[in-house]
Amino acid sequence: MILLLPGANAFGGQQVNYVAPFEAQQVYACRGYVVVTYEARGYPTLVKTNGALTVNPTAPNRASTTGYDWGGPIDTGDSRDVIAWAKQQYPVNADRIAVAGCSYGGFRTWTLAGQVPELRTALPFCVTDSWNEFLSPSGVMHVGCALVYTATALGVASTSTPETLTECERMQLRGLAGDGNANDWMWQRSPARWAPTITMPVLMGAHTLDANYPMNGTVRLFNQLRGPKKLFLGAVAGHYPTPGSQQVLFHSTAQRWLDYWLKDTDTGIMSEPAVTWQAPPPEDPTSPSAAWLTRQTQSFPSCQATTMPLALSQGGTLTAAAGEGAADPVVNTYATGSEYFADVAPAANDKVPATPVETAVYTSAPFQADVLLAGPLRLQLDLTALGTRFQIHPDFWVLRPDGTRRRLAYSTVLQPTAVYGATLGQPAPVDFVPYVTAQVLPAGHRLQLTLSTSGKPTFVPDPTPGGYAINHSGPRQSTLTLTVDDMEAGPATTGGLESRSRRPDGRGNAARGACASV
Repeated sequence: MILLLPGANAFGGQQVNYVAPFEAQQVYACRGYVVVTYEARGYPTLVKTNGALTVNPTAPNRASTTGYDWGGPIDTGDSRDVIAWAKQQYPVNADRIAVAGCSYGGFRTWTLAGQVPELRTALPFCVTDSWNEFLSPSGVMHVGCALVYTATALGVASTSTPETLTECERMQLRGLAGDGNANDWMWQRSPARWAPTITMPVLMGAHTLDANYPMNGTVRLFNQLRGPKKLFLGAVAGHYPTPGSQQVLFHSTAQRWLDYWLKDTDTGIMSEPAVTWQAPPPEDPTSPSAAWLTRQTQSFPSCQATTMPLALSQGGTLTAAAGEGAADPVVNTYATGSEYFADVAPAANDKVPATPVETAVYTSAPFQADVLLAGPLRLQLDLTALGTRFQIHPDFWVLRPDGTRRRLAYSTVLQPTAVYGATLGQPAPVDFVPYVTAQVLPAGHRLQLTLSTSGKPTFVPDPTPGGYAINHSGPRQSTLTLTVDDMEAGPATTGGLESRSRRPDGRGNAARGACASV
């Protein structure tokens, strides 16, 4: 039996329809499995009209948040009841039950696996390791996630605009998005709590270009598991528009995993390397013919990976040489009010703010040969504070030879950082949590880093005026460290990429790095 835990379709539609990456339940039913899914109690349908979010009271079984538990005891109890019901209705083998889910369904899969050890296997996809990263990454509140959370977990019947959130609600959100270990409500429902206790076989997955959750949390969870485990990073059917033709390998992996653990069929999956990962090209990853690179390794990043530090230098360049000259100032210029919240849909991540924001831009020289980024991108900034409090919003971009660009990975959008208690005029070094990505960057392309004080319109702005200066002189050096893999390592499907250089600007020397967990 396979219990599919649906995700949270917050903007309308029946929740049971959002069960990616297992949309085709019939496929598994035809393979001899009993497939069961259900709609979690009380989850409201939120409708969006002219930028306003309201609860749809006519949606079946979803008119209120009564009894809704976001992965807590009520939610887990309902899942147990569904399993018991299925055993009574169908010829279910009680020792061969799998639980699977994507997005919020993935969170629920984690908590269920941690509390129902008699399950045979778990397949959580497109999740991170804490609610903190979902609601308030690095201390900066995500507007869209906060609205959905407020309208569900806090039981608010209507949230017309972010401005209508009361100060009390804002404080509740900030508190819940703080230290998960200190907040019992969040910690009880956190995947990070359950991961070290789960010994059943687990197949995890995350999309390389996930627009909701970065791969960081997925990799961290994977490294904590103590039982048999596999990790798939690539064209997973969730949180990023990916044609079905790109998902064939993922679905095949999931089917082979289920056949192995539920049917005792030797599919060969357990004799393969622990991690399968895919890197999309920068041209158009959503194209059915996009040439994704596919590789299997024992870890991610692999032992073949090397590190390459690039300096943020005067004139807005990324280079292997140390920077010189005065610091580049970046000052808060965002506007508050309705203009900021013009659009909180996911597509807002790529929209230009209505009010200009001061942004520092650093760009590498064109890559002389194809480069494979496969692991953390670590940003270490040496800053001089221009105020006592400020936010930093970094974005990574791939610049194509024709001058157009796209984000290196949507997951990097969700990693701003709030710096508090900075001393005016004094250095404030910041070491960013590594961004984990896998990307193929062909020759002629460039890497760009933008740094701003505001993440409009996706993140709540810091109400305290301030800013910072990016230092790149002598001992006050700011650097970006890339993790690159060997294009010649196998097995891999390169899609016709021929070059093997690891030097994105033709000057950096790659140093062999340790094969460590992220």
